[in-house]
Amino acid sequence: MRYTVVDVRGTHGSGKSQAVFAVLQRYKGRPLMERDHPRRIYAYTVPKLNLYVVGPYTSVAGGCDRIMYQDQVCERIRVLARHGNVLCEGVIMSHLFKRYWALAQELAPTHDYKFLFLNTTLEQCKTNVLARRAASGNDKPFNPKNVIALHESTGYTRNALLRVGAHVTDVRYPHVVPAIMAALKGHY
Repeated sequence: MRYTVVDVRGTHGSGKSQAVFAVLQRYKGRPLMERDHPRRIYAYTVPKLNLYVVGPYTSVAGGCDRIMYQDQVCERIRVLARHGNVLCEGVIMSHLFKRYWALAQELAPTHDYKFLFLNTTLEQCKTNVLARRAASGNDKPFNPKNVIALHESTGYTRNALLRVGAHVTDVRYPHVVPAIMAALKGHY
């Protein structure tokens, strides 16, 4: 049986974590704990979808950005891919090309590796970041420089993946959850 890895990409505030968190809630994802640290979440399992979601989601923001090193993210994807479909997202991985293209090629014999790029407007990303900051009580002055730079960098990564023939799909915000489900079902 062929499985799918869905790699959701976008800058801060694009809706990546929110969408994956919604999948976990809607389909009743259950945490899988780390063996060496039984209080830390390694991933989630969503049996109804034969799906594994990488990283902890103790709040709406989470995922692969909560894992210390990108090598660990890749290793978790490899381990979880042995058992079924995999869903991952993170702002750091959204800007990395070489490592995740190599992973996609490595998993190609058994998995379709699909990169979903959220084409959330820069203004919407800024609005979402400001709302998240306000909700968490962060009243420090907002400097949009990182959001702007990472929004641009995500586009460069997207174009690099397209040039090598990766499976890239652009997703309109806020239609991310239906796009994830379509990718898992092979419609993208």
